[in-house]
Amino acid sequence: MSNEDLTSSLMPDERRVARQSAKLTATWEGPSFGPERANICDVNALGCCVEASHAVIVGTYVKLSVAGSTTAGWVVWRNGLKHGIDFSDPLVPAPVAGLLKRPGS
Repeated sequence: MSNEDLTSSLMPDERRVARQSAKLTATWEGPSFGPERANICDVNALGCCVEASHAVIVGTYVKLSVAGSTTAGWVVWRNGLKHGIDFSDPLVPAPVAGLLKRPGS
């Protein structure tokens, strides 16, 4: 494993919130690569783990799209083809999102 692989400001074992395991297909893109398929391995409101077909440099800003929803964030760690993403804005939990869409809110 190269020194670049685990370069990070926030390694997986230093997470602020535990992540839930996931098996989601996503599309991701960054400044040096177009939209391409990736797999989300785990997720929480603050970030996720993305497994992709190629390695992306730590510090890269990326966009992720899953089931019609899009979010963005920075690659904060990488281990081989797995990448830790720190979302630029935390995801809103579904019950809260439902309340925000109610008329009169």
